[in-house]
Amino acid sequence: MIGRLKRYGFSLEEIKVLLECEDSRTFCAKLRQQAEKLRGQRRELELATGELLAHLRNMERTGDPMGYQKNYEIELKQAQDLWVITSRQMMGVKEFGDFYSGLYERGWRKSI
Repeated sequence: MIGRLKRYGFSLEEIKVLLECEDSRTFCAKLRQQAEKLRGQRRELELATGELLAHLRNMERTGDPMGYQKNYEIELKQAQDLWVITSRQMMGVKEFGDFYSGLYERGWRKSI
């Protein structure tokens, strides 16, 4: 069971919780959620694989690894000025929330 659950993408902590679960409906719901998560990952992988193969074909044909960018159309537009705030420091999750909520509030009041 542990091997299967690992293959299904569950972490060891999630497997522990599942094995301790006594309610079969909850267990099945977790399996359904994981199946949906895996389906989403499969769709993303299929998209990435398709892009990769198209890029590879283009590169093999042209010899240019950046050739796919030549079909982009670039248009310059004017945009309103935006506030940009940056800070680089080590902090915990709570500190992060406190720090950035304070910056956001100050920036929001200035823009009103």
